[in-house]
Amino acid sequence: MKHKISTDCRLCTDYRACRKGSKDICPWDRERIEAEDMSYRNAIQETLNLGEKLDPRLEKLVSSFTGMWKDEAHSLRMKTAREMTSTSAEIDDPPYNAALYLLTSSYNLFARAIDCFQHDGLHLDRARLCHIWYRDYAIYLAAWNIYHGERQVLTERALKHVTNDTDLAFIVNALIIARLGPAAFDLKR
Repeated sequence: MKHKISTDCRLCTDYRACRKGSKDICPWDRERIEAEDMSYRNAIQETLNLGEKLDPRLEKLVSSFTGMWKDEAHSLRMKTAREMTSTSAEIDDPPYNAALYLLTSSYNLFARAIDCFQHDGLHLDRARLCHIWYRDYAIYLAAWNIYHGERQVLTERALKHVTNDTDLAFIVNALIIARLGPAAFDLKR
């Protein structure tokens, strides 16, 4: 929170337009992340339209947050998938990045989704879903919904049904990426 005064929303020329709902996101979010004015907690609150108080499970995510990546292998899988699919139009597209993030979250899901990564873009209907593990299927469905523009991926009711905290973190992180784009990978606790 180094530059709190310079990134105060009320001082922004776009403040009224953002608050009237004419824009989905603040056009200056990337700068807010670089200035360390937007934390992971802020990103969750703004992405899920929550007030100051977070659900206990989301509070646990914030306290255990060490970065957006599960491990180095997750980052490498996403890089590989991006190289396989990226067209110039999609490379900075937030839903595209969010879907790739989810589909590369585990080796098993990545192996099942490998046919989705085509040189002309992402084709989620090509995933091999026969006998898929239910946790991977939940992540796949979240990727599908985010990529196809569904905004209500994680409602309060759905939050109660995602049983694994790791899966919850993946879905929340993907929603943040879908909102903020690749800049979300630079979020700090």
